[in-house]
Amino acid sequence: MNSKFEIESHELLHMLDEQPLIIDVRQPDEFAHGHIPGAINVPLTDIVELTLEDEAILVCQTGRQSFAAKLILDDKGFRTKRMVNGMLQWEGPLE
Repeated sequence: MNSKFEIESHELLHMLDEQPLIIDVRQPDEFAHGHIPGAINVPLTDIVELTLEDEAILVCQTGRQSFAAKLILDDKGFRTKRMVNGMLQWEGPLE
């Protein structure tokens, strides 16, 4: 299922040293309970206000909210990928 628009959790784990722009679109309380190191929290409800200069990797709990965020940001002309299956599949470190 992986495409140039999606990234698997194990692929993202191997990219952490490169410090990619990771945007977690979950609500702040979900984000506070554990998130990918270096991720910033921009809830889906606020994503339309976001402006990006670099490609972003979008993350949520299951992959549904990140898919919605991807559609919004792609429509605005930004380059994004979403992590397939979200944090449910993440096996890497948490902050």
